[in-house]
Amino acid sequence: MTGSQSPAPSGLPQALGAYVMWGFMPLYLLLVRQVPAFEFVGWRIVWTLPVCLLIVAFRRQFPDIRRALADRRALLVLAASAMLISVNWVVYVWAIQQGEVYAASLGYYINPLVVVALAMIFLGERLRRLQAISVVFAIAGVGYSVWQVGNIPLVTLCLAFSFSTYAVIRKREGLDPFIGLFVETLLLVPVAVAYIAYRELEGVGAIMNTGIGTHVLLFLAGIVTAIPLICYMQGARHLPLKTMGLLSYIAPSLQLLVGVALYGEAFTTDTMITFGLIWIGLAIYTTDSFHARRKPKPPVTP
Repeated sequence: MTGSQSPAPSGLPQALGAYVMWGFMPLYLLLVRQVPAFEFVGWRIVWTLPVCLLIVAFRRQFPDIRRALADRRALLVLAASAMLISVNWVVYVWAIQQGEVYAASLGYYINPLVVVALAMIFLGERLRRLQAISVVFAIAGVGYSVWQVGNIPLVTLCLAFSFSTYAVIRKREGLDPFIGLFVETLLLVPVAVAYIAYRELEGVGAIMNTGIGTHVLLFLAGIVTAIPLICYMQGARHLPLKTMGLLSYIAPSLQLLVGVALYGEAFTTDTMITFGLIWIGLAIYTTDSFHARRKPKPPVTP
């Protein structure tokens, strides 16, 4: 007797959703640019906690939360990942507010290459021939962009290595993304609340010095933060990290397109060359992955 089985989730829709949402993130950050980066990230952490709490309650995962909090090793790992993601948030928000959009986007162009390298070193992932060719195109595109700049800004390196290391840690541990994000946020909330309180006592905080519109935008920071990050971790659970790395070119590409369409940033020949090389690599990688999924799997011996 044979029974039908539902196909295993691919993780691709969640990963694409995360990168598309991150691609349009600068539109939101520009609306709250009157709030300094450190304080904004504090509010981002504070409002992410109730969003995570609602999700965990809906999924009835409180016993899993208690086990994670009681597991000393898991707690140390999540403390490290929480520190990495908070550094990434602060640097990215600061870069956007300071007009360092190119340095920020370059960080996310380099990030996939770092992710692929770390996945091969620490997770034992290997590249097929066409995948290796696609990575060469991506390296060529990023290398050309770095050559045009003349150096790699510190903001770029910080963004690239903080998020790629965070991704490898979370992938290696294999912890449920909802539980992981909840515990990470829980660990960061005391620091965030203390900094917000300090700003308010100094008389320069957002509560006393901004209007209701900014308050609403700060409240939305929890949703804007939690949803794409959860989608990312859901995708990373089912996709190889090397695939996540190549797909992540979608976010900085969308950011640049938003800048060109809405803010009049120049789309130069150098930008076209960089984009062309990267997207050729992404097309090769996607084609190879599609054909690999269509190949019949060897029969399983009863």
